[in-house]
Parts: sequence; structure tokens; C-alpha cells
Amino acid sequence: MRPPQRARETLYSYLSRLRQALAAAGVAILGHSAAYSVEVDPAAVDMHRFTQLVAAARAADDEAAWPLFTPRRSGCGTGYPSPIWTPRG
Repeated sequence: MRPPQRARETLYSYLSRLRQALAAAGVAILGHSAAYSVEVDPAAVDMHRFTQLVAAARAADDEAAWPLFTPRRSGCGTGYPSPIWTPRG
């Protein structure tokens, strides 16, 4: 089965628009020989930010660790601290 006549041009057009839309956020779409990849600052990915916050919290005492997971400080996900972790006291 052959791809549609303009499939390649359509794909390149969508990639161009996507690159422009994501460039403002510091995200790059890179073309490789047989695939594309997305390059983004790890600090912009919740999982990486959360991992850094957990490491900082583990190094701190409970009172200093709790504020790390407040919405303004963490900037992760919905902004709500995990309901399964609360400070001792």
C-alpha cells in the first residue's frame, strides 16, 4: 500500500507549525535519519522537578521539607501536595 501523494509535504507542514508553537516554550523537535525527537529543558518536566524536590526534602528536616511541596514552590502537576505524605508533628 502506498502513502497518500502529499503525505510527506503534509507531515513537514505540521512539523513546521509544531516547531514554531513549541519554540516559545524552549522545546525543540529534532529530525534524525528515521525518526524525530523532542528536546526540552529537564527543569520544565514535572518528573525531573519532582525528583529534585524529593532529593532536597530528604536532605532537610521535616519542617524545612514540607514547604518544598507547596504549589508555588514545586510548580509540579496540579499543585497539590501528595495526600500520602504529611510532616511529622
